[in-house]
Amino acid sequence: EPCLEPNSLVDLFFSSNSSEILDLDETTRRIGYLGVYYYTDKTFDPVTGVALMIRSDFLFSRPVEGYSDSEDRSVQQTREYQDWVEGLNSLLQEADEGSIKVTYGGAFITDFQILQALYHDIVLSVSGFLSIALYMLLHTRSLWLTAAGMTEISISFPAAYFFHRVVMGIKYAGILQF
Repeated sequence: EPCLEPNSLVDLFFSSNSSEILDLDETTRRIGYLGVYYYTDKTFDPVTGVALMIRSDFLFSRPVEGYSDSEDRSVQQTREYQDWVEGLNSLLQEADEGSIKVTYGGAFITDFQILQALYHDIVLSVSGFLSIALYMLLHTRSLWLTAAGMTEISISFPAAYFFHRVVMGIKYAGILQF
């Protein structure tokens, strides 16, 4: 199965064989009695039935529709799944507005979000670098001084990495440390 049934409190609010909503007060008391606090935040009050947040889990996996199992044409299936996850990311970002807060993660979606943030940061860095170069060129009116200044800025990155790795002895530099 590519998708599992949602793991949510929503099922507790409906009768098992219809779409009729059960008594809300009784259901929230039952949630407190059953101790299903996994679905609620720490502010949940079983007497009043009030919580600031509730959790629902939606689990997705492969095989993608049209494939026999997760190993069937693995590279092509992975690409299709990644494309689907990227589309899901856009949908989830749109849903994360107003009074609803949506948090999500997973192997492909987390990697996708990190790459999106990295691309955004690269654009900001290049824009800042070019802005500084233009300002220096206009201020000094010397292409030589501008190039020398920008070279000094560029050299500071490997120098900082050397200090981090050799002098401080920190062997790992993750993507989020840049």
